[in-house]
Amino acid sequence: MVYKKNMFWHSVAALVFLAVIVLPAAAADNKTADNKPVALVNGKVIPRADFEAELNKIRQQYETQGKTLSEEQIASLKENILDKFIRIEVLWQEALKKNITADKKEILEQKSKLRERFPDEKAFEAALTDMGLTESELNEKLGQSVAIQKLIEEEVAKKVTVSEKEMKSFYEENPQYFKEQPQVKASHILIKVEENATDAEKAQAKDKIRQIQEKLKKGADFAALAKEYSQCPSSAQGGDLGFFGRGRMVKPFEDAAFALKEGQISDVVESPFGYHLIKVTEKKEAKTMSFDEAKEKIEQYLIEKHIKQKVDQYITTLVKEAKIEKFFQD
Repeated sequence: MVYKKNMFWHSVAALVFLAVIVLPAAAADNKTADNKPVALVNGKVIPRADFEAELNKIRQQYETQGKTLSEEQIASLKENILDKFIRIEVLWQEALKKNITADKKEILEQKSKLRERFPDEKAFEAALTDMGLTESELNEKLGQSVAIQKLIEEEVAKKVTVSEKEMKSFYEENPQYFKEQPQVKASHILIKVEENATDAEKAQAKDKIRQIQEKLKKGADFAALAKEYSQCPSSAQGGDLGFFGRGRMVKPFEDAAFALKEGQISDVVESPFGYHLIKVTEKKEAKTMSFDEAKEKIEQYLIEKHIKQKVDQYITTLVKEAKIEKFFQD
């Protein structure tokens, strides 16, 4: 089976998005006194200023965690950063060589996705300022990112295949991945109790949950009561929490839910969040997924794995074929 495009974008998104963050906005052909190169890739400059900015950003991240890098770690970090710049530059040059570019619509789509990462336009513009990017430079970087994505799709991803035999072998050799633990599907009604609540406030909350419990005993609809009274965001869905396994919920809640039968409603359950009434609507016993059930996930995993391997090989080949001069230790 050949790759599915949505799988491809997921696989290489992290790689190509680096083009937005680290690829120089405009690479010069010659060395300049103001911005000496840290490397030349087929004559194209990777500016020292960009390299130093990336290095300082990572060092600051370590410092905020109270960590100090040794000389050996700094040397390794410099090599990794420079290699990252070189890998992106050779991809960009290869895209240009093959006349692969991005149109305005594709750039706008990428910019829209980038904006969605920020709460508002002001925060987005502040981030650009922090990165030292103008809107025009951002557009250029996004264009480079899209072009690299298209290059990798054409030269690598479209050529990836996964056979039925390979998927079956993976299934048979990795049974641990296909074991499903018991799960329950439950809804709940929560009356919150704050951590520092007084005895009177706790008693008031417990009285309220008892009143709701009485309504249920008289035949009231659980989902309707959850929408009306529950103080959990799940109230909008009638208290529905979906399926969950062991270890997902706090222990008092989990123990109560797994002890219930399908359709059964619990007594009042106390947890660190407050008081709950829990209704189990469905239960799934532990089982091992069949090959047919697991097939789509196996395919996705193997395709992504192969794409990553082949992208690494493709970039390694481009780097070997390029004329690269490094000056970062000057």
